Amino acid sequence: MDFTKTDLYLSNRTSLNPQIFDAPVFLPHRATVTKLKLQGYRDIATSSLYLCLKRSDPEGTSVSMASVTADWTDGVGSRETTTIEYATIDNELYSYLLYAELFPQGAVSVVKFYRAEIMWK
Repeated sequence: MDFTKTDLYLSNRTSLNPQIFDAPVFLPHRATVTKLKLQGYRDIATSSLYLCLKRSDPEGTSVSMASVTADWTDGVGSRETTTIEYATIDNELYSYLLYAELFPQGAVSVVKFYRAEIMWK
């Protein structure tokens, strides 16, 4: 992978190809996910920044629970969704992960992933 990680963000280092990052998510059994929030940087409309919360069964079949796409082009911004499919966490049957995709167009500095927030109750 060709990426840069700082204390503030992840971004492509030299590649203008899409970069995919994923990380496991550990929430309490039977918690209910109420919101997914993406924070990042995007300043060109042709670049993309996407975040998805997924659940996977033991056979490896994944489904999207919620997703957010950056639609701003004025630098730092955030978007969130409260539309959550399969919102109740079941740690006995599924595992969970965050999937982020960064796709710069023209220059690696035009899109950066800052953070994700998962709200639950």
